[in-house]
Amino acid sequence: MTSNPYEGLNEARELERIRLHQLLSDGAVARETEIRALQAKSATRGGAGFMIGVTKIIFDHITDYADKAVALRRELGAKVPVLLSKPELDKLQRTLEQSVDGGVNGVRSRITMAPRGAGGSAAMQEAQRRAQTIKSQVQQNLTALQLESRIGMNLKDAVPTTTVNISGVTISNLNLGTVIGDLNSSVQVLNREGHQELAAVVKNLTEAIGASDEIEGHVKKDILEHLAVVSEEAAKPTEKRRMGPLSKSMEAITTGVAVGTQLLTLWHQVEQALRSNGIIH
Repeated sequence: MTSNPYEGLNEARELERIRLHQLLSDGAVARETEIRALQAKSATRGGAGFMIGVTKIIFDHITDYADKAVALRRELGAKVPVLLSKPELDKLQRTLEQSVDGGVNGVRSRITMAPRGAGGSAAMQEAQRRAQTIKSQVQQNLTALQLESRIGMNLKDAVPTTTVNISGVTISNLNLGTVIGDLNSSVQVLNREGHQELAAVVKNLTEAIGASDEIEGHVKKDILEHLAVVSEEAAKPTEKRRMGPLSKSMEAITTGVAVGTQLLTLWHQVEQALRSNGIIH
């Protein structure tokens, strides 16, 4: 931690701006992909409930964006303490609330273009309900950040954050949000438990699988689910670790990534890190 709370402030603000812009861009791509997939499914069902589904997709992505924005501010605040002051957190809250309001307006615009009977009124009520929920959660999370800062939780012995990022978290219309969330959770636990190297190589392999042109979409999802099992079990204390599922998932990953030299190399790095940390022998 730097002794000057303002040192690096401009750089941190710019880095945050870049990352938040990327999150918005990736989220927009994923959102529209999911909406198109929903539209294709609804085409033969008369459109009933379609707008509710669209609203859910929009606000699921806004929730994800807000959560990641708060996590990013926590990470940056560990390096630049002034970012965790009330004025700076208030600015972030306004930014996130603008995104929430943009979601409400987006739903309203889609309703005006939808045919009668497409569930517009119910969708608008759902949008307003979700918007209020997200705003309340953002306020609570940022208040907690400020309190953590006051007692030094954010600024002492900060653990570096490793976040898995697959653009859009959707591959071939397969929503990977859940499995990526599971991977991120276990990766953060690995970081906190001192297994930063393992966390980093799991992240690298995950993102390489997502970007690979050598593996079909449904196969990618299977491999990532197995990788989530491996990282989850690795993050557990030794006495709670289930070696059977871990071993089976490792075998499945070895088979799945064998089609690509780069993927196989990255997987071998994960295996080596598992051995180095005493998780496998």
